[in-house]
Amino acid sequence: MGYVKRFGDFCAAFAAFSVFMYLFCQYMAMDFKEIEGFMEKIKYFFSNEPRREYRYYLTLLVLLLISFAVSVIFHKLPWLTFAVSVLPMIQIIIMYDADEIYERPMLLIVLSSLHVFGCLFECIRRDRGDRRRRSALAVDIMGLAAAGFCLYILYISKDIANVEFEHISIIEKLLYYAVVYDGADMSLFRNIAICFGVLVALRLALRDLYYIDAVLSLAPLGAVVYFWNRGDIPAFGSALALLTLVYALGRISVMIFCKPKCIDEKS
Repeated sequence: MGYVKRFGDFCAAFAAFSVFMYLFCQYMAMDFKEIEGFMEKIKYFFSNEPRREYRYYLTLLVLLLISFAVSVIFHKLPWLTFAVSVLPMIQIIIMYDADEIYERPMLLIVLSSLHVFGCLFECIRRDRGDRRRRSALAVDIMGLAAAGFCLYILYISKDIANVEFEHISIIEKLLYYAVVYDGADMSLFRNIAICFGVLVALRLALRDLYYIDAVLSLAPLGAVVYFWNRGDIPAFGSALALLTLVYALGRISVMIFCKPKCIDEKS
C-alpha cells in the first residue's frame, strides 16, 4: 500500500473522528428537559424534534467508517475502494446543499476528496507496475454508481408526495421541495444515467483506448455544468457536478498515467 493511499485512509478516519466528536459535543450540550434514560435521549437526539438534524451526521459517520474499513481490509482491490470512497463524499455534498452541515463544511469536503483521490492514485500506482486495468475498472464502477444514483433519484421522486415528512431522508427532503412544491421535471437524471451507462459500455468495448474515454467523459461534465449554471437542475446539482467531475478526472488520469495493456500484449 502506497503512502498516498495511507494518507487518504487517514483523511477518512480523521473525518469520521471529526463527525463523531461533533455529535458527542452536541449531545453533551443538549438540554433533554424531562427525558430520562440513555436510549430515550439518543432517540430524541437523532429525531427531527431538535433544532438541528443530527441523524444526517450519523449516516455520514457510518459511510465514512464503511469506506475506511473497506479501504483498509480490501487494500489489494483498490478499484473497489475507490468506488466505495465516493459515497461519503456524495453524502457531504448533499448535506452541504441542504444546509445540514453546521460547522466547518470545507474540512469534511477536503478530507473526503483526499480519500477518494488517494484510492484512485493507488489504482494508478499498481497499474504502472504490472500494466493491468484496475484504474479503468475503478472509474467504470464509479460511473455505474453515478448512473445508479440518478436512477434512484428518479425512482423515489415518483412517490415522493406520499412520503411521511417525519421520517424523511435528506434526499427525500430535497426531492420533496423540488417535485411537490416546484413541480420540477426530473428527466435530466434519466438522461445522465443513460449517458454514464453508454460511456462505461464503450470503455468495456474499446478496452484500452483511454484517450477516447477521456474525451467522452467531458460530455456529461459539460452538460451538467451548463444546465447547473442555467438553474435547470431542480435538485442535487452539486452532487451531479461532483460525480461528473470525478468521473472525468478519473478518465483523464488513466489516460495520462496508465500505459494501455494492449501495448505489452502486442510486444
